[in-house]
Amino acid sequence: MKKIVLALSLGALALIKNNPANAQSGHWIVGGQNVIEGQFPWLGDIRITYDSVRYHLCGSALIHPYWVLTAAHCVMTEDMGIDAPTHVRFNTVSTNTQTTNPNGGIEAEIDTFFRHRSFDLSVNLGNGYDIGLIKLKQPVYTIAPIAMPQRADTALYYNHNQAVKTAGWGIMDTFSMQSADIMKWTNSKIIGRTKCNTFYQNDPSISPITERVACVGYEGNEDQSGAAAGDSGGPLWVEDNGTKYIIGVVSGGGNATTLFEQPGIYTNVAYFRPWIDSVMNANPTSIPGNNGFNDENVKIGTGQQNIKLTIGNIPSSRIFVQLSNVEGKILFKQSFDRPQFQTYTINTAAFAQGMYVIRVYDNAGNHIYRKLQHLSW
Repeated sequence: MKKIVLALSLGALALIKNNPANAQSGHWIVGGQNVIEGQFPWLGDIRITYDSVRYHLCGSALIHPYWVLTAAHCVMTEDMGIDAPTHVRFNTVSTNTQTTNPNGGIEAEIDTFFRHRSFDLSVNLGNGYDIGLIKLKQPVYTIAPIAMPQRADTALYYNHNQAVKTAGWGIMDTFSMQSADIMKWTNSKIIGRTKCNTFYQNDPSISPITERVACVGYEGNEDQSGAAAGDSGGPLWVEDNGTKYIIGVVSGGGNATTLFEQPGIYTNVAYFRPWIDSVMNANPTSIPGNNGFNDENVKIGTGQQNIKLTIGNIPSSRIFVQLSNVEGKILFKQSFDRPQFQTYTINTAAFAQGMYVIRVYDNAGNHIYRKLQHLSW
């Protein structure tokens, strides 16, 4: 974090070269509780590789099968003499283990980094622009991305006292500084920009607080909650009518942890929605559906207690059908031989109502991916 937290985070990165056994940030969300497997499958663990072992670097969020949102300072490590991160892991709450969650965990290889050109570590943290994107080499189809806010939502989700949540692998206290393992999450709230500017008015490394950032923390009569060193790049989100929207990215703060009158500073995602869209549009991907699979030759429909697949003239001798829930857990997977002009029915009577991800693919790389929301079975 800019004043102290960024320094601690980047100092932790240096350990990778000097002391690999303790390389992961190893710090916890303040005032939080353990995340269980599958609770936030879209929350990414950006990992750096040293001597063939991978370590936690930063948090992130899957916003598209090919795209991951994080902080700019998490993707500029080479500028600081630190090796660039190599992978992002999803749906796995333990950062120490070298294996992913067997029930839908994924480790995706990084292709390209993008950071906002106006981000500058030497400028006050409240200036903002600490936002970056990671493009993956292969898409993540089995995990539903978190929803994105619109630019107009800056007037909706960033008001004082707005309830929010955040999660990551940051420090829980400034005394033990012990290595983290299980991700934590916490409830917190927005601290309005006027009040936040009052808190930081005498701190030129933070102030002034602009509309490009959001302040998050707690007030004097409330339990301590928020982000800490090691949570950099992780998400801040709201829940609106059952849908999670990522509205912030952990950037920094005035101390190693979120304290009273020293709230955490998060990049305002809604403000930067046009920049996010411009980067993604300038670097197009080929989903959903490519290489011969499309809505005409692979039709996906839902009924009261089933999903119906109608296959047309596709160039595949065998297809695979996989259905996952919103937590990324695979609920159904089956192969079908000679599928041309066949109809298949998946019985969903035993599944809970909610959102599901279905993927139809073959061994040649043809695929189609769809999210099925609020199925009425």
